[in-house]
Amino acid sequence: MKRLPKKNGLTAQQITFCHQYVIDFNATRAAERAKYSSRTAQEQGSRLLSKVMVQKEIRRILDKACADSEVTVAEVVRGLKKQAFYDPRKFFDEKGNAIDIHQLDDVTADAVEGFEFVTLYQGSGEEKHAFGQLRKMKLARKAQSRELLGRYLGMFKDSLEIKTEDKFDGRTVEELKYYAEHGEFPPKPGEAGVDRPMQGEGPGNKPGN
Repeated sequence: MKRLPKKNGLTAQQITFCHQYVIDFNATRAAERAKYSSRTAQEQGSRLLSKVMVQKEIRRILDKACADSEVTVAEVVRGLKKQAFYDPRKFFDEKGNAIDIHQLDDVTADAVEGFEFVTLYQGSGEEKHAFGQLRKMKLARKAQSRELLGRYLGMFKDSLEIKTEDKFDGRTVEELKYYAEHGEFPPKPGEAGVDRPMQGEGPGNKPGN
């Protein structure tokens, strides 16, 4: 079977995964969109995120996107925060009437994703005439915005901590596998909670031998 050429140490499918991952920061969905088996997508996504070259490619994609659009990470996070925590009551006055868009405060207006205007008619033929207009506003989905914020903050296991990619350098395959499963690296001998054999103990050196 002919092997696919690699770019930056990654296959075309792995690079596709990286581009799909930055859409919603969900490793399982990114693996599925990159045409990995849906049965193993969760495992594949976790495994791919443990690869240093994958992390560097994701960082490169994000850096390029920010540079091309002249948008900073802080601006994106502020926008997500507005969409995640807007108060829908601010779209109406004290009598329950909808407030005009130009009168909304900046935080509330940022939650509006689109508009739809429909002219209402009555009568038919020559008697048909407009008697009003129906205005619809499409609002940001709070749950999705909160999920994206949570993934950026590292609150979910399949999110990638982009800012700390150096901690993966020099790690063994076993350590990376442990990190993918537990969200942390295995403790080293001598660290708190890890038993270390006392001097003179070990196989063949049991007390009484």
